[in-house]
Amino acid sequence: MVLLDTPGVMKEEFNKLDEMMLKSVRNAMANADVLLAIVDATRDPCGAFEGLLPEHRANPAPLGVIINKCDLLQVDEIREVKEYFERIPGVERVFPVSALAGVGHDAVREWALTHLPEGPTLYPKDTISEHPERFFIAEIIREKIFLQYQQEVPYSTQVWVESHKERDGVKKDLILAKIFCERKSQMGILIGKEGRALKELSTAARLDIEKFLGRPVFLDLGVKVREGWRSDEGSLEDLGLDDPNKLEQPALGPAPDITA
Repeated sequence: MVLLDTPGVMKEEFNKLDEMMLKSVRNAMANADVLLAIVDATRDPCGAFEGLLPEHRANPAPLGVIINKCDLLQVDEIREVKEYFERIPGVERVFPVSALAGVGHDAVREWALTHLPEGPTLYPKDTISEHPERFFIAEIIREKIFLQYQQEVPYSTQVWVESHKERDGVKKDLILAKIFCERKSQMGILIGKEGRALKELSTAARLDIEKFLGRPVFLDLGVKVREGWRSDEGSLEDLGLDDPNKLEQPALGPAPDITA
């Protein structure tokens, strides 16, 4: 089973980044054999589903709805939400799930497998992703940004892993990474007074990166400003948003970025 994990779906496009993300979602939906829409049971799941799918789907693939975080709802509330989705035309199955508690995901997998056509093996059996390690390292850092900071700052950041050097023996792996933001004020928030916020972020990210890699890591994390990068096609390509496996270093351009 090959999973196409898409970005979250937004009802409106505010910049070029949103446009690129929605294009990625539409491409994944057009090529999928089974569609699974995930909604948060605690954050207006019915409203969140509206506009998620186009009115006239070109891809008639079977559609299942996953209602996540059901451990935070009462039984009657779960039943009410489930019945709402079951009444929507085109929804074949509805799955109450708690990813945190590990409840309900087996039913999703079994249902998906019954609808997937048999085909040749596309990847070696021990392959868990087509992305390199540095992609997941950047995702871990981004996750910690969202957990530590609030409001608009996380949505204005992109992480680029400049290098990852594995070092044998007693030396730790060396990872150099940069956080790109859109404004100087955001850089100040990310760094914090006397660098405390950035140090806290770096420590939290390093611990999870070490768990992921299974070996000790030295993480060198910095911050740069790339003004308006979310609305600039060149910056989006430069920072690898169009290709998560990109290895070329981002170009600074005629106006050098500000480095902390």
